[in-house]
Amino acid sequence: MSPGRDAAFVFDEQLNAARMKVIDRLEERAQQVSLPALEFSPFEFKQMKASPLVGCWLRNRFHNSIREISVHTACTALQNYAGGVTRLKPIRTA
Repeated sequence: MSPGRDAAFVFDEQLNAARMKVIDRLEERAQQVSLPALEFSPFEFKQMKASPLVGCWLRNRFHNSIREISVHTACTALQNYAGGVTRLKPIRTA
């Protein structure tokens, strides 16, 4: 294998391992909150464009700033988008 193919293989394997950890965590959480329908549901991962506002919001960063954008921007599309972001549930860490 060439170095480029080796790197791609390693990346793909790590991506698959990360996906399996996410699935394991979702199944574990479904058991904790008694949601057997979710626990046994098939999971599908889809490639999506990254969204800095969503990532920040989910990681509990810049909440006040994102709220201000959603309220004070003159751009309707940005107002709708930022408003939608503020309705997402942030990730809670133990």
